[in-house]
Amino acid sequence: MRLPDFWLEILHSIRLEYEPIIDTFSGTTYGFEVFFGGAERQGFKSFEELKERALLEKILVPFELELRKKAVFDFMSKGLHEKHKLFYPFDSRILYMPDFIHRDAQEDFGNVNLLSELFVLQISQEKPFSDSIELNAMVSIYAKHGYTLMFDRYGDGGFNFRHLYEIRPHFVRLDPYFIQNIEKSPKKRLFVSHLMRILKVLGITVIAPQVESKKVYFLLKELSVDLIQGKLIQERTHHQKELKSLYPQIQKLYMEDKRGDHGGSEAIRNLTDLIPPVYKAQDMLEVLELFRQHKNYSFFPILDPRNEPLGIIKDSDLKDYVYSAYGTSLLRNKSASKKSVLDFLSPCPTADVHTPLETLIETFANRSENEGIILTENSKYVGFLNSKALISAINERNLLIARDQNPLTKLPGNNLISRHISDCFMGEESFALVYFDFDNFKPFNDKYGFRSGDRAILMFSDLMRERLEQKGYFIGHIGGDDFFCACKEEELQENLLPETLALLQKFAQDAKLFYSDEEREAGYVMLSSREGEKKRFPLLSVSAGVLFVRSECKTKKNLEFDATLSSLKKSAKASKEKIAIASLL
Repeated sequence: MRLPDFWLEILHSIRLEYEPIIDTFSGTTYGFEVFFGGAERQGFKSFEELKERALLEKILVPFELELRKKAVFDFMSKGLHEKHKLFYPFDSRILYMPDFIHRDAQEDFGNVNLLSELFVLQISQEKPFSDSIELNAMVSIYAKHGYTLMFDRYGDGGFNFRHLYEIRPHFVRLDPYFIQNIEKSPKKRLFVSHLMRILKVLGITVIAPQVESKKVYFLLKELSVDLIQGKLIQERTHHQKELKSLYPQIQKLYMEDKRGDHGGSEAIRNLTDLIPPVYKAQDMLEVLELFRQHKNYSFFPILDPRNEPLGIIKDSDLKDYVYSAYGTSLLRNKSASKKSVLDFLSPCPTADVHTPLETLIETFANRSENEGIILTENSKYVGFLNSKALISAINERNLLIARDQNPLTKLPGNNLISRHISDCFMGEESFALVYFDFDNFKPFNDKYGFRSGDRAILMFSDLMRERLEQKGYFIGHIGGDDFFCACKEEELQENLLPETLALLQKFAQDAKLFYSDEEREAGYVMLSSREGEKKRFPLLSVSAGVLFVRSECKTKKNLEFDATLSSLKKSAKASKEKIAIASLL
């Protein structure tokens, strides 16, 4: 169906704008998302209203296809296709329309020489799909030409876990709701963290939209989000000269992040095996020859022409052809039924080489298959982290953790606590620190023995895990009966005092179980002092010194910092509530 002249005029007047989608770790541009502006010049309030009008006039399908061609030609004319991908918003409503006929995908994209690997179809859905039939049909049509798929606004209800399992999109863009104010919301961080684990296991690249501040950037980097976009990088623009291949402000943020390279990327590189790759257009007989030449490998990574990994090809999936009398003939067959590399594609987790080791280990542990993880840098294949290397990394990591943990409670020890405090002072945000110290611990140890003392310490550490760590606070064990807690998030700081008071009260109540009925009723124990005199000692409890450090006082010297904490400890022990509070302004 040909568009009416009125709609051709509208199509011509539409202005294309682009917003970069960049690599979280390097600041290099991965691709550009296209937007459509100028609808108001034709009397529409927005581009969405224009599309609704096209839907009412039953010309949405031809309009969508012509709009797609316009975007492809514009993208190529600007030369953006040479290094970057085009993220295009696919209107999923046309899947349900009778005049939408699945033709050859290249025809739908204007018969241009745009490499299919450079085109990403963004699929969004305002309401949940009734099933996956329509999506599967579209994916099968475009996938054979190499076009990739992105689920947009994941988390708003349009897509569910079944869609992830059945469709396996190449990209998932999170719902902006979970990115907005994520630095202030432990619940949002927890949600994104768990979702990232699932997506990483499935080998899906994750995009975070609307990144507007350094705090959000640092947090997303810690969560190993692959790609980001938003005002912190660059707002959408139609000026070609404003579109960059590298955004140095992000590169600078990464280099300046004092929390450092959490995964130890150099250590990860040293464990990486550079397995020879297979390209998706490669002849299957060449692939068989590669297996013959490298008998020590049971699989090879599959890459697209841009050296971006798609998955792996396993020798076990080729056995029916290798050991069949006619197997190689089938692979050699030049007919339409000839098997390609993509017919043997198996999914495999993919991660950036800068991904924290903990995330890599968790990704590996959550898969029943144990080939390993494909490693990338700037989205390009750099090697493979196999199970043997991961086990070696796990052992090394466990040794490091054991060294920095308190041997009794297994909580972070002095090294990790000192590092965390240093990170707090190096950051720009306010933070709060809490120092816990047992009261009357020596008399308790003297009467009931060190084993009971250890049990009391373990009981307090368990309460800290339950009441503080599980809610997002950092906790540690300085040593003996001294403990530590810290938080940088505003939401957590608001709840810190009531959480601390509840913890102190709960421990004081539970600690009574260590004493006899008479001692609990009396509220004290009688012990001999050093001078041999009988003396009353109150029951076991904990004091807490809470120090709020505001962002404007980051230049305070350590001497003043330590003096304030020392004073807080004394004040807390003398307080009826067993808590003292101070603030460095």
